Amino acid sequence: MSIAQVPYGIFDLDSRTLTIGYADKLPEGAKELYPDDGNLLFATESMNLLGLMDAWYFAETIVIDKSFAKFKPTTCYSWFDGMDELRTIKGLENINTEDVTDMGRMFSDCIHITSLDLSSFDTRKVTNMEFMFGGCINLENIYVGDKWDASKYIEEFNQETDAQILRRKTIRSIQQRRINILLQ
Repeated sequence: MSIAQVPYGIFDLDSRTLTIGYADKLPEGAKELYPDDGNLLFATESMNLLGLMDAWYFAETIVIDKSFAKFKPTTCYSWFDGMDELRTIKGLENINTEDVTDMGRMFSDCIHITSLDLSSFDTRKVTNMEFMFGGCINLENIYVGDKWDASKYIEEFNQETDAQILRRKTIRSIQQRRINILLQ
């Protein structure tokens, strides 16, 4: 008999670090991030219900544990949206994106993020990237790999809301996208 694994979050207020993992037993102090059809409930209301509201408002660092790579979400919609104190996300390579279809608003309004290493992200099944980086006023570099396919999202990346916020950035690979997209 297999024990179902669950995604979880642990927030340490002293270090302002939210650690996200996936396990069959919750570590001490962890709160389950209830999956709903492959979606983690990172929205503000859900974080409040789960007792992780401090994480939402005060987290400066997110650490995505290696165990989280076993979790297979179908959406990353709004996962980090509005975490305006967030400065660093470690372990993005531990997000399994092979079945993800929605990355809309994933990093929206993460105003202190300057760089994102998305080189492990597989976007070949993604159908929505709307406002993925909207409001990321300090975001200068996004590192992507060979499984990143944004060709069908040019219009979404050119939307005024994303482009106007990033207008000071250098245009590189994705037509009018005002951000450096660096292929690794």
